[in-house]
Amino acid sequence: MTKEAVSATQTAITAIHYGTGPLTIDADGDVSGETGISANNNGAGALSIDTSGKVTGTTQNGISATNSGTDLTVSAGDTVRAAKTAISATNDGTGKLTVNTAGDVTGGTGAGIAASNKSTGSTDLSITTAAGTTVSGTTGISASNAGTGILSLGIDGDAEGTKTYGVSATNSGETTTITSGSASTIRGATTGVRALHAGTGSLTLHLDGDVQGLNGQGIYARTDGTEALNLTTGGNVTGTQDGIYAYHRNGGSIDVTVGTDSVVTSSGTNRGDYAIQTTGGSTTLTVAGTLNPGAGGAVAFDSSSSNAFNDRLVLYSTAVINGTVLAGPGTDTLPSAATATARSTLTRSTRATRRGNTRASKTSRSIAVSGAFQARRRIPLPSMAACSRGPAPSPILS
Repeated sequence: MTKEAVSATQTAITAIHYGTGPLTIDADGDVSGETGISANNNGAGALSIDTSGKVTGTTQNGISATNSGTDLTVSAGDTVRAAKTAISATNDGTGKLTVNTAGDVTGGTGAGIAASNKSTGSTDLSITTAAGTTVSGTTGISASNAGTGILSLGIDGDAEGTKTYGVSATNSGETTTITSGSASTIRGATTGVRALHAGTGSLTLHLDGDVQGLNGQGIYARTDGTEALNLTTGGNVTGTQDGIYAYHRNGGSIDVTVGTDSVVTSSGTNRGDYAIQTTGGSTTLTVAGTLNPGAGGAVAFDSSSSNAFNDRLVLYSTAVINGTVLAGPGTDTLPSAATATARSTLTRSTRATRRGNTRASKTSRSIAVSGAFQARRRIPLPSMAACSRGPAPSPILS
């Protein structure tokens, strides 16, 4: 434990452990060196690093932690800055990896936070960042879990990737969950949020803040598992390709909800760029906010002739779709809509059907929105309160 500031021309605090018990580092004062804190646990116990002051790595990492024991925990109570990666945490042990930050975390030529469960014998990986803080680096937050447990990211502050992703998450364990606070902004030089899930559970993203992909998708979510892909937005989501791209590789369900105050925009100029594009599974798209199209249109469901998925578009009274909705070759439905602002065209890949106050064109195979869509039966809609920064709208029911 250190109570006073520690400053060194090389590594300020170095700890190497081969024992049977835990390795614990508590730094109450500021820490500065080529590497701020370097800890390597080769023993059988846990590794814990807790800092209350500022940590600076002048030429290397701010905090570098490697664990071969059980749990690895890094808690930073103030700022962490580094010429390379601000916080590097690698767990090759049998326990869980936890990173909690309460101040700004700034990487230089590396990530802001790079956390990895490398061992298949490890379990959970979780990262939380505090509101009003910023995590930045070439990748803002990079999380990779090869363990058997869950991957959980709770981002209440901002995250920025200056070279690649704002947030990148890869999981081969159980469920993957990524959440962001309503005041947060996640920005990537390529994609804002990239989530790759190959685990046994579901992939869930609930992003209440803004997400920006400056040279790619706003949100890219892919699951190679068999469980559902769930994605909810509450803020502004923008991409220079798709605003949101959701891919279920194994034909499972995709559920995308755009909250009342959410605006999903594609500024893409290619025909394959959409505000929302889903592929690989049956999609339920619920819109209470606004969709602004790319060159391809507002929405594209999977159009592959070999995948006749049954997709569902649900509109709330606050929904605005500025563009074309491209349905897939399956039985796609618009179960409920009334006074939503309709500046869109619903286009089918194989056929158009007459439903309510709509008219199908045999030539263009499109359904032009000429008035209110009518549902054939009463459809219960989910509460939007959990996916909106504003009050929930009244659901539209036929």
